[in-house]
Amino acid sequence: MADAFSNYLRDALNDHLRGGTAYSPAATHYYALMTTMPLASGGGVEVSGGSYARVAYTNNTSNYPSASGGVKQNANQINWGTASANWGTVVGVAVYDASSGGNLLAFALLNTPTTINSGDPFQVPANSATFTYNAASAWSTYLQNKILDLIFGATSWTPPATTYFALMTVMPIAAGTGGTEASGGAYARVSFASGTSNWPASSGQNIQNAAVINWGTATANLGSIVGVAEWDASSGGNLITFKTLTGGAVTINIGTPFQLPVGGFQDIWQA
Repeated sequence: MADAFSNYLRDALNDHLRGGTAYSPAATHYYALMTTMPLASGGGVEVSGGSYARVAYTNNTSNYPSASGGVKQNANQINWGTASANWGTVVGVAVYDASSGGNLLAFALLNTPTTINSGDPFQVPANSATFTYNAASAWSTYLQNKILDLIFGATSWTPPATTYFALMTVMPIAAGTGGTEASGGAYARVSFASGTSNWPASSGQNIQNAAVINWGTATANLGSIVGVAEWDASSGGNLITFKTLTGGAVTINIGTPFQLPVGGFQDIWQA
């Protein structure tokens, strides 16, 4: 099953990550069968009639074991029982936080659309509902796992109160390895506090810095800077996010100032 998160959830996760309103995961997820898939903004057509109801699935680590490699799966089957009327052709599944109505959280296409007639049972087997990260900005695998465990499994995660922005001459990979950070002179990572002063509430699935992220003026040649990486410590630590500079590499020599302006660092999700 391919997957996507709703706009509601995307904005909530942006705010949680950046120290705004903390995301409180639903105690129970409700799985719906869809004959027309919703968009991230909602909508879609849900099955109705013939004893159909959304399946209540307790949101805990027994049902959702820890994410690994940025992938989360169901540990137990999700079972709608047997249809007592024709349900039509089901093309996918949607996850809500209520037994009817409620907020759309995520949605996933079935590998193959399935026609369910009266007398037909239907279930999603264990390890068949697969959820992965799908944002346009690059989150580390560490962050992906933390966020997936928060949503699916309700494992508490408090984001760092301060993150540290590093200039990179070679970008890291999602695992947090392989990058080369600038060094020399008075270079240091820039500390940037979480919270709504620096990160106003996410809107349109986009959250961005409201204050300049400023490395000051180089006192040594730092080389060709290709991007920025964000960590949870002033040295070492866990990689949080990483992204290349939008305008291309910038060479920073001694005496060169460098900063990211307001709005220069954004967490934005794919449409």
